[in-house]
Amino acid sequence: MAVDLAQDAHVQDLAERTARFVREVVVPVEEAHGGVLPSDGERVRLQDAARAAGVFAPHAAPSSAGTAWTCAAAPRCSPRPGTRCSARSR
Repeated sequence: MAVDLAQDAHVQDLAERTARFVREVVVPVEEAHGGVLPSDGERVRLQDAARAAGVFAPHAAPSSAGTAWTCAAAPRCSPRPGTRCSARSR
């Protein structure tokens, strides 16, 4: 039995946007500061930029400052609370 490892379009889009954000925003800041952020303010600025780009904590609920990509957001998935996503076993 073959295993389909293809990602859904919304997952692929999130991965591409995240990679672009890291390349264009995070890496230049790291390079400018030798890999060590100079202040908590710089970390907050990066988090704010990630939120604006829609890539900050995609697994976390909005009440936890995340962007709320959840298993239930997957088109084939409607798990019951406390159960694993049925789409993951397909």
